[in-house]
Amino acid sequence: MINVGIREQLLVSAGAGLALCVAYVVTLASLHLLTRSLFVVPFEWRRLGHATAVLVLAALAGELLLPDEGWGGLLARVALLLVVPPVLVGTGFLRDGERAAIRGALPSSLR
Repeated sequence: MINVGIREQLLVSAGAGLALCVAYVVTLASLHLLTRSLFVVPFEWRRLGHATAVLVLAALAGELLLPDEGWGGLLARVALLLVVPPVLVGTGFLRDGERAAIRGALPSSLR
């Protein structure tokens, strides 16, 4: 019901994509509040917030700065999506053990 209500309110004013995202965030927050006492999951909130911030900034940049039609728009958006992992790495998202595991998986010519 929450999902439907939020989408109905935001659909006209903000668009379907944003309405769906807001509805899912509210649904996830509600489920988290209702179930957190039943079983404890040690979420890494800093890392989740970090990844969310980078992805939101990429989505905003894509929406506001890039063309939204034609091959140029598609290729620009794919390029923006491919930049997200290096941005996460460059902004300190990975732990030292994760960095070491990635380096170990790379061929020696790329280390």
